[in-house]
Parts: sequence; C-alpha cells; structure tokens
Amino acid sequence: MKIGISVLTGVLLALSFPPLPFYFLAFVAFLPLLIFIESKIEGTSNANFFLSTYLTFVIYHVASNWWISSFQEETDPFLMASGFAMDIAHPLFFLIPTYIYYKVRKKFGFNVSIFFFPVIWTGWEYFHSYGEFSYPWLALGNNQIYNTTWIQFIDITGVFGATFLIALSNSLIMKMYKNVSSSTGKFKAGINLKWSFLLLSIFIIPLIYGAKKNNEFSDDNISSEEVSFGVVQPNKYPWKKWASGNVEQVKAMMAISDSLLNEDNTIDLFLWPETSILFVNLSGFNTAENLWFVQDWVDSNNVSLISGFIHRYVYKNDEQKQTSSRQFPNSDQFYEHFNSAIMLNPNLKPQTYHKMKLTPFAERIPNLEYFSFLMDYIKWGVGISSWGIGKDQHNLLLSNNDSQINIGNIICIESIYPEFCRNFALQGAEILSIITNDSWYDGTPGPEQHWQIARIRAIENRRYIVRSANSGVCGIIAPNGQEINRLNQYKQSGIIVKAKKVKTLSFYTKHGDLLAKSLFLIGVLIWIASFIYPNKKTFAN
Repeated sequence: MKIGISVLTGVLLALSFPPLPFYFLAFVAFLPLLIFIESKIEGTSNANFFLSTYLTFVIYHVASNWWISSFQEETDPFLMASGFAMDIAHPLFFLIPTYIYYKVRKKFGFNVSIFFFPVIWTGWEYFHSYGEFSYPWLALGNNQIYNTTWIQFIDITGVFGATFLIALSNSLIMKMYKNVSSSTGKFKAGINLKWSFLLLSIFIIPLIYGAKKNNEFSDDNISSEEVSFGVVQPNKYPWKKWASGNVEQVKAMMAISDSLLNEDNTIDLFLWPETSILFVNLSGFNTAENLWFVQDWVDSNNVSLISGFIHRYVYKNDEQKQTSSRQFPNSDQFYEHFNSAIMLNPNLKPQTYHKMKLTPFAERIPNLEYFSFLMDYIKWGVGISSWGIGKDQHNLLLSNNDSQINIGNIICIESIYPEFCRNFALQGAEILSIITNDSWYDGTPGPEQHWQIARIRAIENRRYIVRSANSGVCGIIAPNGQEINRLNQYKQSGIIVKAKKVKTLSFYTKHGDLLAKSLFLIGVLIWIASFIYPNKKTFAN
C-alpha cells in the first residue's frame, strides 16, 4: 500500500519543536498533508488515508517525544512500556481533526474547506487539553517559544491563538499553491496578492505587538517588590531516591539550602523539587515521620519553604474514598497518596496543595474509576503508580517578615495545561513556581522541552516563574518569557533568584481560552453540517 507524501508533515512538525531551533517550519509543515488530502479526495480508500495520516503523526510524536520511555540504565520496564504505548496510541488522536477536515473537504470543496482547517485543528487541540487522556505537550503553539517577540500576543489568546495562526498560514499557502497549480494553468495574481497580504499580516501584526510587550514585561522594566528565592537542585538519581532514607534525603536538601544562606542570608523562600520529602502523614508531621527538624530549620533561619512531598492521607471511616485508595493490612482503614506541595512558614501551620493533573499511566490510570481492575497489573516498580487526584486548586501564602505573597505552585505536568495554570493567577497568585522531577528523562530533550513550555505560561499570564527540578532545568523566567537565569543541569547545586510581584491580569488570565472555545464550537457545527448539508456543485473546487 503506497504511503502518501503526508509523512513529510510529521518530519517538519518534529523539526519545528523545541529544543530544535527550526520553529519557522511549522508555518509550512501541514502543506504535504493538505496536498495529500487533495490527491485522495476522489476514489481513495479509507485504509490508505488512515495509514498515511497515522504514520505522519507517529513520526511527529516519536521524533518529538521519544524520551518518554526514559532509556536510562535502570529504567523501570513499565515506564518504558508506557512510553512505547504512548508512541502507538497518542498519534490516533491527531487522526480525528484530520479526518474531520477530510470529510468537510469532500462535502464543501477546497475553496470553502481550506479556511475551516485552522478552525478544526485549533478547536481539537483545545478539546484535547481536557480530561485524563489529555496531552497538550505537542500543541502547535508550543513550538514558537524561540520566536519570542512574535508569540507575545498569547497574553490575549493563550497558546491556542498561536496554533490558529500557524494553521492559518498553512491554509493560506495551500490556497496560493492550489491557485498556481490549478488545471487551467492560469496564475491568479490578484487573488494570490490578497492572500499574500493576509499571510504577511500573520507575521507583521504579532511582531509589532510583541516588540512593545516584550519590552514592557522585561525584567529590567518591571518595578515592584522582590522576593528572593533559593532554588535547590539536588540531582538525586530517581531510581534510587525511593530506596533512600527520607531523613538523609531531606538533610541533603537542607545542606544545599544552607550553602545558599551563607551566600545570601536575605532569602525569603526556598523551593525544593517534586517529591523531595517522602511519605508524610500530616496528622503526624514532625513526629510520626521524624521530620520535626524541617520546621525547626525554617523557624531558626526565618525563611519559608515550598517543597514537593507525598501526603499519606488517612480517610475517616465515613469519608468518601477515591478509587486509588489503599487499605492498611489487617485494618478497616483506608489511605491515599497525593503528590503534593507543602508551604512551611516560620512558626505557622503548614499549607498543602495536592496535584490535580496527573501523568497518564505513570501516576494514574486515566479514568481509573472505570478500570480499577487494572490497578494490580499496570504499575511500575519504583515510586507510586496510582495517586489520588487533588480536588482543590489554590495558592500557597508566603507569610514572613511582614510580607504576604500569593504563590501559585504548579507541580510537574500541570505546567502544560494553559487554563489550569491561568487559574492560579486568576485566584491572585503574584508569582508562579513550578516543582518537578524530570530526572527520569536525564540526557534527553524532555527536561528542556518542559522548561520551554514554562516560558509559554509566563507570557500568557505575565508572571515570573521560578522553577526547581531534581536535575534541572532550575531557574527563573520573566513575564515576557525571557530566561533571566538558569542552572546547568545534572549537578548538585542551588541558585538564588529574584522574582517580582505582579498583580495586573492579562486579557488571557481574565478571560481564558475564549478564542479556542469559539473555534471548537464552530468546528463542531462544521462537522455536523458535513453530515446533513446537501452536496452542491458550487462547492466542487
């Protein structure tokens, strides 16, 4: 069975994705796919169409996200298998908008449908960012982070606005290509000039807006109260971390923090990575888990601390339990593990936040309530395979030295969800922080991609982002997406950074994905119309 030229779309999309610097290729990446669809409108078999388009997005996914299987020496077999499963399954999601466009093209013809392509694609990306099977890591807009001035407009539209303009540029170029290569052989110069002007505006208008905003939200031009962060990078080998003693691991983190305090004793807040503290039952915090010295350290140094930790929550007998809960041996009591963050302020009660967006399969079987029978079979041999889902999104309050500052703390993969991160700023977060592990993927592009996506979130919400990762990337990002400072990866170290409070809300923070939601609704109507609208000869071209 002959494979179409559409596979070149997969290659071009992969080449445009960070950390590769060829972001400009995204603006033409869909041309091979669109040309392939044109060649298959009459008399094609569904099998050939689906195979070609499926392989297209297998190439895109594998070339961009091959690192999900980890490939480290001690990689758990389940993690490697789940990565391969993702390589096979996730490209299927891209077939849905492609097929919808194909059906719309057959019904309404090229001249009408080509302008529906960016609507359908953007609406689908937005829809695919929700639910436990969601994975917006590969959103088209994410590949423009190196196009820093151009992408500043996402403080209005969100990242899906960038997706829309990328897809629209492909549609316009395809329209001009079709005019040039039409069977009449006539070059429709006037029409192509019109589309060329529109195409040019896709680049020029965002660049004009971006130049202004890039300067306005640069670190040098923001004047407000500073918060001094001590960011810790422990570089703990993840496969051995879970076998290490909890106390020893925490003391190692404190040693790095002490070295930063010796360098600058005006630090307000320390940031430790995801799951830095293992297995804590808050009802016995500082006693049952013998971690009393953490609060003591915070009190004696008059600093605050945000750390990742595992909250072992014990359910009350009459309390509703999640499907992922476990039962203590020889007991009628149930408990739950939450991937959490804890805020410790001097001489105050701890605050906690439970992670709400969990990594599919690695942290939780999606929609576990329907597949609970798989819990005992689908799990890996290190860490925890079935976490509880946090239900309350809220900020953590830094309260120290007469300062009270709202911190929106994001845990790991939560940072790839635009509207979710936006909600922290909407609830009053003046600074955003991200804690993550990422060391499962050391030596691969994964950690760098994760850092670059954080820059997207900074621009959307016009907030400083301070980031702590086990083995990197650790550092600070300005509200214009600029990297102010970052640590070299793969070494035990720390860094002191200064983040400034920002209270103003961007249009995107206030209103969310208005554009993407509208495009999704329009896309649904187009799809329905493709079934019920009668064929018209006027739509033939």
